Amino acid sequence: MAIQEANPGLTLPLWGKARLLKDGKPLQVRRKALSILYYLALEGPCTREKLAQLLWDQTTSARNLRVELSYLRQLLARAGSGGLTERADPLELPPDILTVVEAYPPADSLPLEDLDDLSTDFQSWLEWTRHHLTE
Repeated sequence: MAIQEANPGLTLPLWGKARLLKDGKPLQVRRKALSILYYLALEGPCTREKLAQLLWDQTTSARNLRVELSYLRQLLARAGSGGLTERADPLELPPDILTVVEAYPPADSLPLEDLDDLSTDFQSWLEWTRHHLTE
């Protein structure tokens, strides 16, 4: 994670609304895709199987993950990123995406806002992560 004042390139701010920024401007990204980026940013490399189980409460989780990863690859390519490596396992956050920790986060905001209720397991991880980030 990087602590920065300026936000060049692609960044994932930890505080406030979850979003992917390109040169400081928000890109439209689906919530599940954002959750994948944030999970990889905060937890490091992760197997596809673990991500699928974390984000989907059903038997079609592997297929759903493939769809979301394809979407992310296309989105990141349009944004000028090297993107996610196809067929890589474990998956890693692209090195050109910085996770930005604000030196003075807003007092009235939480980390990773708007990523709630994606799945039961992800919600547990999100609450644990918020607890540790706010400590």
